[in-house]
Amino acid sequence: MTRLRTVIRVAPSAWAPALINSDASGLDMEEIVLLERWLAKEGLPGSACVGCVPAGFRWHYDASAQMGGAKCELYHFLIRA
Repeated sequence: MTRLRTVIRVAPSAWAPALINSDASGLDMEEIVLLERWLAKEGLPGSACVGCVPAGFRWHYDASAQMGGAKCELYHFLIRA
């Protein structure tokens, strides 16, 4: 049996449709650019996400420059390595 090698990354829940289904229609252009930068920084292909679950906390204040200090719900994303 072949095992699926994965990594877990934390990212905004709003990115779930784009990461899992390659459907960025719910994101504006600025959010798409942030998502693409994050994928490049993490070295991940955009179509490799196989699932997600809440990260265990809600409305986390993300002070990183990448998210612009926005409040957002975070998910753990399971991504093929």
